[in-house]
Amino acid sequence: HLIALQAVVAAGSFNAAAARLGYTQSAVSAQIRTLERLVGMRLLDRSRGVKGVRLTKEGTILLQYASDIVQRFEAASDHLLGGRDEAVAEIRLGTFPSASQAILPGALRRFAAARPEVEVVLIERFDEELLLDLLEHGELDLAFTVLPTRRGPFATTVLCHEEHVALVPRGDALATRGSVGLEELATRPLVADASRHAARHLQAVRARGIDTVRELEDSTAVAAFVAAGLGV
Repeated sequence: HLIALQAVVAAGSFNAAAARLGYTQSAVSAQIRTLERLVGMRLLDRSRGVKGVRLTKEGTILLQYASDIVQRFEAASDHLLGGRDEAVAEIRLGTFPSASQAILPGALRRFAAARPEVEVVLIERFDEELLLDLLEHGELDLAFTVLPTRRGPFATTVLCHEEHVALVPRGDALATRGSVGLEELATRPLVADASRHAARHLQAVRARGIDTVRELEDSTAVAAFVAAGLGV
């Protein structure tokens, strides 16, 4: 964060600092915002009419210490890594339950075969927004999520397209269909779990004016409700 502050001041703009550091402009902006939250003060003046980048009084004070702090961190890093025969490579990966089940096992097996020297540290959360928070604050190197993501210093790559299944009671006419459209589901009472996947479908259904929806935390309970004929 301090290196980002130094680069912005030296380059005179966020765009120029991003080019110098090899980041995106939004990533540099996010690092400055995080630094301001950490110190609890505004460091750069973003007022209208201010040309270029101007330090606040507090920013000027912090910048005086930044070079010394950065040098001390770099010296500590050299000292720590210099004491090892080989630095241990590590990737911190954020995942959520369905990604852990569907994507992660095969990916980890292939990755371990290709890069056995790299340790993968897994951090699993039910809420993907928490993973994005950790990613934004530098506590994760990468994370699985469901698109679209919120705005932030993120770059995304599509790994797979998931098909979702409509669960219906045994003997229901929809059970013989190869696919079912949302407009057809919108005519039935609906039961949904608390996942973000389900929330996307519910949003589309409610946009059609349908409010007959039961939301349950447990997908097993959803199946029980459907089996009892209480919805699709």
